[in-house]
Amino acid sequence: MSEDQNDQDRKVPNITSITPTPTNFISNPCKFRGKTIDILGILSNSGGMTTREIADRTGISIKVLNVILPRGEKKGIFERKERWGWKASPFGFLIISINNNNGNTNTTRIQHEL
Repeated sequence: MSEDQNDQDRKVPNITSITPTPTNFISNPCKFRGKTIDILGILSNSGGMTTREIADRTGISIKVLNVILPRGEKKGIFERKERWGWKASPFGFLIISINNNNGNTNTTRIQHEL
């Protein structure tokens, strides 16, 4: 390969997608647990909520939510609702349905302990 051709190849920028694609999803939806499932449970029952509303309903601090929600967006389980809030994505609904079928939610866990 000529030196000029090699230089041209190096100048090609890497293009990545900002929005999650199916290849970015974690293949095992059962991997999500804890606070993520709590947040998905709240968001699955609403059309969208602000970070403050999610914090009030779940008891998770806003500081922690400001880490969890963007990470979940990258993994494809949360979506930004315009510029004011969050909603569950179709992949998020799949995760919630699998966890509800397995009985892995806080509600059923408490009921089983009684």
